[in-house]
Amino acid sequence: MTVCAGTTSLVEGSPVERGTLFDIASVTKVFTCAAALRMVDRGELDPDARIQEILGELKDRPVGKATLAQLMAHEAGFEPWVPFFERIERKDRGTAGARREMIRMIMDHPAVRNPGEEAAYSDLGYILLGEILGARSGRPLDEIIAAEVTGPLRLTSVRFAPVRGAVAATEDCPWRGRVISGEVHDDNAWTMGGLAGHAGLFGPAVDVARFGAAWLEALETGEWLSRELVARSIAPRPLGRGLGWDLKSPRGSSAGDLMGERTFGHLGFTGCSLWVDPDAGLSVALLTNRVHPSRDNEAIREFRPRFHDLVVETNLGAG
Repeated sequence: MTVCAGTTSLVEGSPVERGTLFDIASVTKVFTCAAALRMVDRGELDPDARIQEILGELKDRPVGKATLAQLMAHEAGFEPWVPFFERIERKDRGTAGARREMIRMIMDHPAVRNPGEEAAYSDLGYILLGEILGARSGRPLDEIIAAEVTGPLRLTSVRFAPVRGAVAATEDCPWRGRVISGEVHDDNAWTMGGLAGHAGLFGPAVDVARFGAAWLEALETGEWLSRELVARSIAPRPLGRGLGWDLKSPRGSSAGDLMGERTFGHLGFTGCSLWVDPDAGLSVALLTNRVHPSRDNEAIREFRPRFHDLVVETNLGAG
């Protein structure tokens, strides 16, 4: 079931429809992780290999000793976020040269902890995960995501920016000097040309929900990902997270109170989320443009759990 409400922007916006594309922000991370896991399934990547074995530039640096699994689980020791885009000249942002410089700065950035000490959510780690996939496969990230995830799952509307058509606007960006629509909101991702492992995908709610449903199906059939690897990805590791996925906390989760204990999901800064409950067979995508026109709007913190509880109640009533 798809429910739509509101408009794509406050000024001359059109009604949100089933096919409206949203910037899904950090929900991109679980698509990147899924592509990595597909390569693990085929033996092209080893989850226990150290990332310095793939990205030689990280050799002899603390984060280079992290394993691929630790990187996917946010255990590699990276800082959560750094505004690297501010160090790139404005005229150069979005260019191939800016992308190379961003990657260099991330690789040179000092770790804030040793690998395996703590699970600390990090954009930087997932930017490098995207680079690892490219280094191992020899393809750009958009082709990798298409080949490993959106193509096999027939999620034809999910793609990297720039996008056109019915698109929900995001922030009135002060340094870009315009309301962002059809280009990635995340400043670091935009500076990298819109193609990054941590943010950059756009999609409609129906396809994001289908992506979650694909994990439920794989857990049963093992056709897209092996059952063992899916189970490993959504099980809590010793430091608390899954591989790529966040797991539902006992109290105060944005997934609400009624989804099951095995629920896994991910949030996006723009106001998007995906939560999947294996026990109830539910995949729930909530796509909003809560940063439009300003990121100061945080009402979604209260809305998300109430929304998910209502979805569960409605599903139970329908059953």
